[in-house]
Amino acid sequence: MFSLIRIRESIRIPPHLFSEDRSRVLEDEVNRQFSNRVVEGHGQCIILYDWLSIGEDRILYGDGATQTLVEFRMVVFRPMAGDVLLARIRAVDATGIFLSLDFFDDIFIDKKDLQHPSTFEVEDNAWIWKYEENELYLYEFDYIWFKVLDVFFSQPGDKDAAEGRKSPMHIRGSIAGDGLGGASWWA
Repeated sequence: MFSLIRIRESIRIPPHLFSEDRSRVLEDEVNRQFSNRVVEGHGQCIILYDWLSIGEDRILYGDGATQTLVEFRMVVFRPMAGDVLLARIRAVDATGIFLSLDFFDDIFIDKKDLQHPSTFEVEDNAWIWKYEENELYLYEFDYIWFKVLDVFFSQPGDKDAAEGRKSPMHIRGSIAGDGLGGASWWA
């Protein structure tokens, strides 16, 4: 679910930061540039893990800033099919359930991937699983256990993803299985 990837990048440091601790400034700049960014095929960057190399500073002509070639490892989030995660329901509608992990919000469970039989109740704005004689509800803000079915990345050049209207990474999940669904159901 979490892994490390190697990245090689040139980091710009503006002159007003020259008096600060160099490694701290580089760390802050790497985290600012990469945290929450999706690297296609790898996942969503979380935080700098460690440095593999830090090159010499080069002053940019006419700018006064420096460029430093660095190589580092970054912690990335990318669950695999079959992983089971605990998430919060951020929205429900007749098409399914939208989930959040707080640091990642593009998770969807289609109505066909809910426990069977489940129905959407418009008045309560909730999904209801009818299990034997019980009705088990899933409301917005409830926590649920779900299984990852697929992880999708937007195609390079996708105009909607580039303009921020569509996330570059999506997760499709399921709660159709034992131990999956409302966290309170299995307590």
